[in-house]
Amino acid sequence: MANLKETSLVIRKENLYDKIRKNLLILIFQKDYQMIQKLEKLIRPKRPKTNQAIIIPKEIGKDIKKI
Repeated sequence: MANLKETSLVIRKENLYDKIRKNLLILIFQKDYQMIQKLEKLIRPKRPKTNQAIIIPKEIGKDIKKI
């Protein structure tokens, strides 16, 4: 498969040969390629979608007043 470089976000970098190989697979083996794509989609980890805003908690321990 293509060379993958992972940072805080997943960035996919493909070189020229990867693009040619992918296009040949689509052209010659269209049904096989579609099956491989479906399998990759099933294998990919499922993460919950959050439509809510991100809550950043306040720092604990500052400005504590003792009575």
